[in-house]
Amino acid sequence: AASMLSTHPVKYRSGVVSADLVNGIKAFYIKGPDEAIEYIKNNHNETIFIVNIAHFYKAGLFLFRAFRKFSVKYAVYAMSPSPFNASFQNKNSREKSPWIIQWIRRKLIRTIELLQYSIPAWMGRVGAPTFVLAAGRKLIEKMPYPDKKTKTIHGHMPNYDTYLKKKDQIQVETKNYFVFLDQNWPFSPNLKIPENSWLCIDAAKYYAALNRFFDYLEIKFNTKVVIAAHPTAKHHLKPDLFYGRRVEKGKTLELIANSRLVLSHGSSSSEYA
Repeated sequence: AASMLSTHPVKYRSGVVSADLVNGIKAFYIKGPDEAIEYIKNNHNETIFIVNIAHFYKAGLFLFRAFRKFSVKYAVYAMSPSPFNASFQNKNSREKSPWIIQWIRRKLIRTIELLQYSIPAWMGRVGAPTFVLAAGRKLIEKMPYPDKKTKTIHGHMPNYDTYLKKKDQIQVETKNYFVFLDQNWPFSPNLKIPENSWLCIDAAKYYAALNRFFDYLEIKFNTKVVIAAHPTAKHHLKPDLFYGRRVEKGKTLELIANSRLVLSHGSSSSEYA
């Protein structure tokens, strides 16, 4: 048996149920350390755990220490993170230190992270993963706590499964529009993760900048920009975010297939292009 452990905010993952996962995998959403440890304690003899997201954050260390304590077999799911452009931060959240201090701080933090990822598992009092489920070779270099017994299983991102299911159903006919792959950055549930608390994106500034760019593209290339809404987005509650542009949800693959050009910050849906 297998269980998927996720530290995404519950509201973000609430649309996923165990029935959506193959081979009876259970989806378990971590709301706190005590609940997660109790679940691991009661299921560790018959379950291989698949950990989603937690391995990227210090707040997830309690999981790996529980795995070691109960001799649990587990796999970490390595997916490519999206880049972040700090220029859209709320000006009040930006560091006011001199640039050299900011640079030193960033270098120091990065060095600490690299050391954390390179130390043997036993030194961090954590259990090394049995498997790494990898969708991208570069990301494996940043995976914490593997050891010589850890087996890497190379695969692909879930978007490829969607592509295989729909590729024969889509009538490809290039139309005169560009598609923007929305990531719902200002309202992203990922910003609720404690380690991301320093990120604060000014929604007004963000959407104003996007729309200025879209205006320029539409004039320059005599086209229209269509928005492929992110699954977490609720743009119907804020219809003016994209200045009246067409917004489609749940049709990302179709929009990409028929577009002239794909625009993206770093969405995983870029794979469809």
